[in-house]
Amino acid sequence: MKIKRFAAGLAVSALMAAPAMAQDNGLYAGLGVDLYEFEAVGVSGRIGTKLTDMFGVEGQFGIGLSEFNGVNFDFVGSAYGTVYYPINDQIELVGRAGLSYLQTSVDFGGGSV
Repeated sequence: MKIKRFAAGLAVSALMAAPAMAQDNGLYAGLGVDLYEFEAVGVSGRIGTKLTDMFGVEGQFGIGLSEFNGVNFDFVGSAYGTVYYPINDQIELVGRAGLSYLQTSVDFGGGSV
């Protein structure tokens, strides 16, 4: 049996560097390793696009690599709306608001919950 959680997410990032795979049309993608207390617990990918100079959309998907404190992170999927506020030609403030779906499982020795 799996424990399922549904959460609303809100994140604000200041001083966002340009993504490594950015294109002139505003499309970007990236891969990352998710760490908790310097231990790799998952990998994730993100893709997004700027719809206008100020607004965009983003999607993210991740899978768990290992157990942490008895909890296995199975997968997470997220969808965000993004807002951009340019400070100058190289720096912009970015705000994200959206929804995430997280599925985890807990091992109690005799089976998973």
